[in-house]
Amino acid sequence: MILKIRQSLNIDEILKTAVTEVKQSLQADRVLVFKLESQGMGTVVQEAVNDRQTATWGFDLFDPCLVNCVEQYRQGRISAIADIDRAGIEPCHIEFLKQFGVKANLVVPILQQDTLWGLLIAHQCDCPRQWTEGEMEFLRPVAAQIGIAVAQSQLLRELEQQVEARTAELLAANRQLQQEIEERHQAERSLRESEERFRTLVDNIPGAVYRCLFDRYLTALFLSDAIEDIAGYAPADFIHNQVRTFISIIHADDVERVMKEIRDAVVERRPYQIVYRVVGSDRRIRWVVDDGQGIFSARNSNQTGDQIAELLYLDGAIFDITEQRQAQQAVQTSAAQLRLITDNLPALIAYVDNQQRYQFVNQTYEAWHGIPQSDIIGMPVYDLLGEDLYQQTRPAIEQALSGERARIEIKVTLKGQQVRDINGTYVPNIDAEGTVCGFFFLGNDVSQQKEIERLKDEFVSVVSHELRTPLTSIYGSLKLLKTTTESTFSEDDLGILNIAVSSSKRLIRLVNDILDLERIESGKVTLTKQACNAAEMLSQAADAMTTQAQAQGLKITTQRESVTVWADPDHIHQTLTNLLSNAIRFSSEGAMIWLGAEERDREIVFSVKDQGRGIPADKLDTIFNRFQQVDASDSREKEGTGLGLSICQNIIHLHGGQIWVKSVLGQGCTFYFTLPKGDSI
Repeated sequence: MILKIRQSLNIDEILKTAVTEVKQSLQADRVLVFKLESQGMGTVVQEAVNDRQTATWGFDLFDPCLVNCVEQYRQGRISAIADIDRAGIEPCHIEFLKQFGVKANLVVPILQQDTLWGLLIAHQCDCPRQWTEGEMEFLRPVAAQIGIAVAQSQLLRELEQQVEARTAELLAANRQLQQEIEERHQAERSLRESEERFRTLVDNIPGAVYRCLFDRYLTALFLSDAIEDIAGYAPADFIHNQVRTFISIIHADDVERVMKEIRDAVVERRPYQIVYRVVGSDRRIRWVVDDGQGIFSARNSNQTGDQIAELLYLDGAIFDITEQRQAQQAVQTSAAQLRLITDNLPALIAYVDNQQRYQFVNQTYEAWHGIPQSDIIGMPVYDLLGEDLYQQTRPAIEQALSGERARIEIKVTLKGQQVRDINGTYVPNIDAEGTVCGFFFLGNDVSQQKEIERLKDEFVSVVSHELRTPLTSIYGSLKLLKTTTESTFSEDDLGILNIAVSSSKRLIRLVNDILDLERIESGKVTLTKQACNAAEMLSQAADAMTTQAQAQGLKITTQRESVTVWADPDHIHQTLTNLLSNAIRFSSEGAMIWLGAEERDREIVFSVKDQGRGIPADKLDTIFNRFQQVDASDSREKEGTGLGLSICQNIIHLHGGQIWVKSVLGQGCTFYFTLPKGDSI
């Protein structure tokens, strides 16, 4: 049994072997190893028991009488009870044993030197049993061997723990070593990559990267290849050379200034940026900017290692800016020329950024506002114009900043209460990406022109009213004279009479048109707006002009889509017939004329399209002005007054609409105008 116990170092196997072998040898009902804790408490750490008996393995047991027996067990004495009912033991111990069905028990202490570790216990449960001296002596060495095994197990466990701890330390040290090795390798890789990146960066920088000593020569210690493009010398010509140095290539007129700026930067330990001239190997002068980024010091040592001096080093890069300098000078020259031109123009010229701040104004601004140009630059538009004038110009400013060209006519009160009429144009400044950066403003003083137009209008109005009555009488008399059946006029006289009738008719039409235009522009015309069917308005206009069209072999086609507009039907009829009259007069025989109306958002777009001779591009912007003709002979040949389109424009503007024309010379033109929808009011 002891040999079996000694063959294992596993305490669980040792205890299992011990209880099994003891139970078999003693033919006991139960054999257990009880590990003593304190105060009668303990745990059954191994057990061999018959199937019919209660198992106690793993149980924490409490025997209140065990405290009284601890001392005898510590002395190595064995307790043998043949019959618990007759042994004279304490009742509490009897009660404790009976709960496990014990009739007789044999207890042998398990000692570790002078310490009581536990108990080896044998139980007889079926009946009392007289334990022999041999059985007691049999268990004593087994218990001793168990104590030795427990001690060895504890030593082994401590050794294993020490081995585990040492192994963990070695593994941790190994991991730390591996990590340090990896970090060193990574540092080496990073250093190589950094050097490669530095070399790549240096090679791709458009300037010459340098490191030099801060001495009277600016002796080069490192220099990239770009210096050859700037100065015409190779980098090797400069390195540790006190003949070919940075100072040697700086223009003589710039050397003193450059050295002073570098000295100031060194004293303050700050970066520097210096612009100067370089004289190359071919004696060509180039402008450069020297961008010094680092200033640091290091102590120099002699051959014995003694520190003898502190040296200052400069790091930076030299960039060739000759082309930029030339471009800058060209821009400055161009700006000076532009300033000279704009300052001598009588117009108001300005540039305003997208924050509505002046960035340029000409001298006329200074004269008009009494503020120096330098003070206006950077000033918000609102501050210069004031509340009233700004609110008048604000819609045009916002339109220009949205990317659309805008025009405006306003009255400006100058200092001294002088009122001037200004015709202004706002032109958006849009970059390549489509962003509106600001706008240009061109303002012309049209006060004198306005006064001339006013005097002309008064003259025309007076003359028209004075001419209308006599012209009507003359036309009536000539018409009557022409149509009388008793006329004795010769054929030549009749020809002259027809010319007189036609001329007087044209004069009457001219006077009527002038009066119509005068009434509209003076605000004397009152519109009677109502919901009108656009298709019906087109049909009525076409019917009114059909006879005139057929007389010239023309056909009028109308769109029959029914849409409702909000307008004065009589004045829109006048507009349509005026546009149709123009189309008929300038179309060739057999041509078509189209009338249409198209619904678009909250308005209706009317169109009158012909196949006539068209309008030149340079006339499109002025065709709606008074007395404007594509050809000066049209007033005679086409019997036009040059006022019809101006009347149409005024009528449409009174309706809150817009009128315009598109034309291709030789292919015809299309006049458009807009009116609000009937359901949008």
